[in-house]
Amino acid sequence: MSCTAPERPVRANQVHSGSAPSGRLLRLLGLLALLAVPSGALAQLAVCRNPDAAAHARIAACTAFIHFGWQTPEDLELAFGYRGNLWYAKGDYSRAIRDYDDALWLVPGDWGMADALANAYFFAQKYRLAIPAYTRALRLDPNSAHNF
Repeated sequence: MSCTAPERPVRANQVHSGSAPSGRLLRLLGLLALLAVPSGALAQLAVCRNPDAAAHARIAACTAFIHFGWQTPEDLELAFGYRGNLWYAKGDYSRAIRDYDDALWLVPGDWGMADALANAYFFAQKYRLAIPAYTRALRLDPNSAHNF
């Protein structure tokens, strides 16, 4: 038996097992995770998502939420996406790229995140990376007029 390293570093809040759990078990674990999420994490996510909050406060809240360690991949993807959007709006494309990439690693089929990553590469003038990123976004949603 050989061990290979994962393509990306394993985060502390990810659990890997040898076999896939049943759907019923996953729902139960999801419910238990929701009940176990500290209220502080939910408060941070609320600030992270609040368009009326100041950008610096939202970035700090998204970062705090990401580091809580109890979130579902979908919630983490949202936090990375919101924080990526805030970095993008500030013109800090390298941080936006990092956050969009982390979000896509968590939820690879998210067309909007793939498109945001491609745009960040483009505006960072990393055209050789933007082209395959746009191609990925087109594969996820071939009917998107935004990509043409």
